[in-house]
Parts: sequence; structure tokens; C-alpha cells
Amino acid sequence: MLFHVAICDDMPVDILMLENKIKASHIGKDLDLKFNRFTKGEDLLKAVRQGKTYDLIILDISLSGLSGEEIGIKLRESGYDSLLAFCTAGNGPSVNSFKSEPYRFLLKSFTGEEMISELDDILNEMIQRNKKEYILGKQGTALCKVKVSDILFIETTRTGCKAVVTCGSENPEKNEVALSDRIDRIENDYTDFVRIHKSFLANLSRIKKVDKTEVILEDGTVLLSSRPYQKKIREKYRHETLITSKNNK
Repeated sequence: MLFHVAICDDMPVDILMLENKIKASHIGKDLDLKFNRFTKGEDLLKAVRQGKTYDLIILDISLSGLSGEEIGIKLRESGYDSLLAFCTAGNGPSVNSFKSEPYRFLLKSFTGEEMISELDDILNEMIQRNKKEYILGKQGTALCKVKVSDILFIETTRTGCKAVVTCGSENPEKNEVALSDRIDRIENDYTDFVRIHKSFLANLSRIKKVDKTEVILEDGTVLLSSRPYQKKIREKYRHETLITSKNNK
């Protein structure tokens, strides 16, 4: 899934620093990220008002012109309801800082490890906010909702694709449900799955083990992985394990 990140700072070198730190963070290096850079808060605000959407905005508090705090408030008034974080070289938060409901404050003086840890938390929150609980399926000609957490894997068929599902540990019997979307669209729109073959997606949360050429699911199902996808499988599985560990703390 592609995530759009906007960084606004009147110092281009600081924008580049944040962008590189995000790319190097434990979670960020496994994500598909598109960055948008702004050196003026007014330009960022204009982009949002014109319909540009972002999954995360990082704002420098000490911007020239309108301050980051003022831009944050105006972003919320303009309908931006996604993740917002402030970054500052020293100016601490004020009463106005909290009016735009920021998720986190980043200090430019953070050490490399501190910055990576903070960015990992922010990116984890971004992922969680973008998770979707259901995929549309078909039962005969009627549409139905398929709970993502119940899906073991998705497989292409001659007419589209199907999900193999189980309804929890108390009812481990597997069932098949035809899905409304193409497998490529599902891979793009849902962070829960990893491509293991051109015809298969596996649910990351249902993977028990990843071998060199196999993906073993928690119910014992073994799926063969194709060589072009094996590196990405390991990266996304490591990423899922990291997120699960953070969420369980």
C-alpha cells in the first residue's frame, strides 16, 4: 500500500534529514512511501484545500510566515483528519500546539536511535489508522463482508479471486469466498497481505513461519513462494512481527 507523507520545514536540509530518517527506520524501510516537500506552510495548506490527501504530515513549528501551530489549526479546519506530528529545534509545545491534535512532537536534537524510535511509533500509528477490517465478497449474486483477520490467503481464479477463510480457533474449518476486487487491487489497498506468488496473497498476521521457498500459515497450510517475491516476503514478515511486538507492549 502506498502512503503519502508531507514534510513542511523552511530548511530544506531538515526536510531531507527527516525523509532519510523515515526511510532508514525499522518500519519505514519496509513501506512504500511517497514524500511531498514543502518549505512554506501556506503551500501545504493550499495543496490540502485543493484536495491533496496525505496519510502523515510532519510540520516544523518555527516556520516563516504562519507558524506550524497556525498551519496545523488551519489544516484541521480545512478537513485534514489524518496523522499530524510537529518537529522543532527547540521551541516546546504551547497551548496552540494542541489545538490541531498532534500525535507526537519530534525534537531535531534527538539522537539517531531516539529519532528512529519516535518515527517507528508514528509510522506504526499511520499503518493502524489505514487498516481496513473488511473486504467485499460474493455469496451467489449477493455482496457480503469478509473479515480481513479471518482470511488465511487469497488466490486468483479464472473469474477473479477467492479468499480462503477460517472463523477463529473455535471454528477452524476452512471456507472459500469469491471476492469482488482483483488480487492486484487488494494488494494495493490492504497492508495486511504479502504477495508470495503472482497468484497468491498471504495474510501476514496468519503466517507462522517463513522459509526460503515456503510460507507456512498458522493452520499448517504450506504455500510455495516465487523467487521474485521472497525478499519482500521476509521484509514484510519482519515488519509485521515488529509492529505486533510494539502493539503488545
